Amino acid sequence: MNGLFLTSTAISWVTADRLIQEQRHGDLFEDLGSFLEQHATALGLIDNKLDLVIDHSLYHFQPLVLPYLRGSKAQQVVQFELENLLIPPAAELNYPFQTHSNKAKGITQLAVYGIKKSWLQEIRAFFEPYSLEMRKLFSLENLLVAQVALAEPLVVYVHRDANVVRVMFLKNGLIESISQLAIGPESKDGRLQQWASRINGLIGAAEIWEQPREVRCNEAASELFTVTLKGQLEAKRERLPLSGESRQSAEFKELLDPSFLKQKNILPLQSAPAALWAELQKNRIPLKRLAITAGIGVLLWSSWIGFGLYQGHQQVSDLKTKYKTALAQYAPGLSTVNGLSVLTDKVNALRSLAGSRRQVQAYPYSGGISNISKIKLKAPSLVLSRLSAKDGDWTLVGETDTSQDFEQTKKELKKLFDPAQYSMTVSQKAKEGKVNFTISLLSKRQG
Repeated sequence: MNGLFLTSTAISWVTADRLIQEQRHGDLFEDLGSFLEQHATALGLIDNKLDLVIDHSLYHFQPLVLPYLRGSKAQQVVQFELENLLIPPAAELNYPFQTHSNKAKGITQLAVYGIKKSWLQEIRAFFEPYSLEMRKLFSLENLLVAQVALAEPLVVYVHRDANVVRVMFLKNGLIESISQLAIGPESKDGRLQQWASRINGLIGAAEIWEQPREVRCNEAASELFTVTLKGQLEAKRERLPLSGESRQSAEFKELLDPSFLKQKNILPLQSAPAALWAELQKNRIPLKRLAITAGIGVLLWSSWIGFGLYQGHQQVSDLKTKYKTALAQYAPGLSTVNGLSVLTDKVNALRSLAGSRRQVQAYPYSGGISNISKIKLKAPSLVLSRLSAKDGDWTLVGETDTSQDFEQTKKELKKLFDPAQYSMTVSQKAKEGKVNFTISLLSKRQG
């Protein structure tokens, strides 16, 4: 096991029996080059493959909440949503993501991890002179959350290593936001209370938008802070000794344990070609059978193509015969070239006559989902239980906690769906301040 941890403050090399760690001082690649050259003989390489773990300072994290999506639809919508949120463009990123869907509430929650493709190429090229090869890439924050399996609806996880406190807000086991506070070697109560106050500020800001969350701390954070009954951190006056290298070494080894990395809530940010080759070697017998099956399939496909070409030749011959017949009937005496222009003019005249009445274009599906999801910014209590689109018509079923949000929802829908092209029908029922509704947007087809 070879693991390299790159964070905003430190570089750590982890093997089965050792931890080598150096503090960061400036540019990542300069620090990493100095680290590898200084510890080249001490790394204890058994092979040249490593698992790379990076923290939030080296990737972009973006939470999304969209109307309920199933299967591959999430993949189709994510890049479209990211285009308006990220710099650089989403096309320049790898963006693996995790999802949690709630059909009853009509929403899908996503945690998106964006990695620049250019950075991936740069780090692989950087490793080549040192004969190192990246096997897999992971998010440190994703591994930390998966390690403690925080699947409760709302949780704040406070994790401390030697010199950093990470505050991660979770919902349904997925990360919603990540904050990072650097801490120093000072251990005075006043300084500790300052750190606690900063963390409490982050927790309090999040609770403005959602109900209070349970606060959890890892063991190293619990040495410094106590969680009060009100879900706030308080600096300890009597503390255990600060965590040493042995504890951090054990934690890093656990994060890279092969059985742990197979958990379904672990999201590899990138897999190297070497990992793919290893999988091919491991499954070579099933793949050989698959190759034989594929060969038979290619043979059948080739036969089908040949038969299709023969049929195509027959159809071309039939078309030539029909063309000569039409030429003799509608453009007698003209050559095949000149007659074609005459027939084309006649066909275009008939098409323009038949197409004088046009049909309203269906509102683009992905654009509709994106724009409807943004209504929640103006009507916070809006919850959709069903959203459907068919032949240009849209149906929305849901509820709001207030009549003001319901009216705002209708107002925003009229902005999205031009009344000149769509008619809106509304069915609503108010009970105990909430409004249950069904809104239909029907395209006005002329003709």
